[in-house]
Amino acid sequence: MGFFETYVKLSDEEEQQLRSEVEQMETKEKERVLELIISYEQKGKIEGREEGREEGRKEGAEQEKRDIAKRMLMKGFDAQTIHELTGLPVAEIGEMRRLQVNGNEPPHAAHKTGGAKGQPRPSASGSLRLIPV
Repeated sequence: MGFFETYVKLSDEEEQQLRSEVEQMETKEKERVLELIISYEQKGKIEGREEGREEGRKEGAEQEKRDIAKRMLMKGFDAQTIHELTGLPVAEIGEMRRLQVNGNEPPHAAHKTGGAKGQPRPSASGSLRLIPV
């Protein structure tokens, strides 16, 4: 789709008139008009790619937050702590937990024996505690 189809909404009649006028132009003037149209098309493509990349980065960051939250749920962290660390809404974290419990996510129970020495582990209250060395 070209510049005029994307940015300038012309009726069929207006588009025919524009094409006719461009065809009647002298060669140098016609070339300049076509160059202008092409430059706007290229600028639009560049801007579209930049917007797409930015949107992709944002979506990737949000997905990473969700992945981290799922791993934290598997390790027994409470929803409030996960919310504080990831910024995800508590309701969304609760839904993730519900899906894990109902079997829509791979079930993973928190380790009851504790983690590696010196590593933080969630306590029963959800706060972190260090395992003694």
